[in-house]
Amino acid sequence: MHYIGLFVACFCLVYVIYFIFVIARKKSLVKLKKSKSMDYFKQLYKIDPEKIDIKKFANLFGMANAFIIAIIVTFIEVFDNMLVKLAVAVVVMIPTIYLTYGLLGKHYAKDKNNLIKKSKKDVK
Repeated sequence: MHYIGLFVACFCLVYVIYFIFVIARKKSLVKLKKSKSMDYFKQLYKIDPEKIDIKKFANLFGMANAFIIAIIVTFIEVFDNMLVKLAVAVVVMIPTIYLTYGLLGKHYAKDKNNLIKKSKKDVK
């Protein structure tokens, strides 16, 4: 039960910080469109940052990053030795990032119609 609480607390803390510093600020959303992480999604999943609703993407991206950090913190909490914690963090981080970003990219690549931002003409 301790680990579930740790996971939830870590997830919420990381997401709230991400929300305050990225999602709530227009300037940060513009920077996200030009970031290396967006280049990853552009190249691998053919996602055009100009055609998607960047705020929705930033929310999902923030949740994905919060999930990654919460998983790593929860896994390393099991161990006492600092070197083991470091090794476990590296081993858990790589597949978790690959899996989480893969799911996010496939979600956007598959469901383009639902995630494309609406122009003022489309909204009635």
